[in-house]
Amino acid sequence: MMSRHRQGHDGRPGKNARRWWWIAAVGCALIVGVIAVTTTVFGLGGSDDRDESEREKAQKRCETETLNRLISPSTAQLTKVQTELSQLDAGSRDLFSLLDEPLKGVDHSRIRVWNVSGVVDAKNDFGGTIKTPFTCRAYFVDSGLAHTLVLLDNH
Repeated sequence: MMSRHRQGHDGRPGKNARRWWWIAAVGCALIVGVIAVTTTVFGLGGSDDRDESEREKAQKRCETETLNRLISPSTAQLTKVQTELSQLDAGSRDLFSLLDEPLKGVDHSRIRVWNVSGVVDAKNDFGGTIKTPFTCRAYFVDSGLAHTLVLLDNH
């Protein structure tokens, strides 16, 4: 009985069968590549990169905004700085930020909040150094930094 697949004289698959295996392998590799590129381009992948980018932007902006509120920002030092993703608290902590532009009217599901906190050592009006805890909320809308809110705990 004769086999339907062509085989060479040595019993191995013929050139046409090997060619189809190579075409199938290359096709699968192309499909996997297209899926990888598409998910990254459309934001379906790479959330760790997004988180890290937002975290860095939030911390940098909050540090700058905190220092700008001081009498003597050039002498200030920030310590114990922590940056973490936080929940939007529309009922209390974030209420006033949501009532004004640029967050006014934005669907809350589009807003991501990063909480940056720490201690600022700075000179006061009398030349003495004081330690003041600070908290800053950085609001991102569709991955763009839209607003920050700085709170200094001046007892």
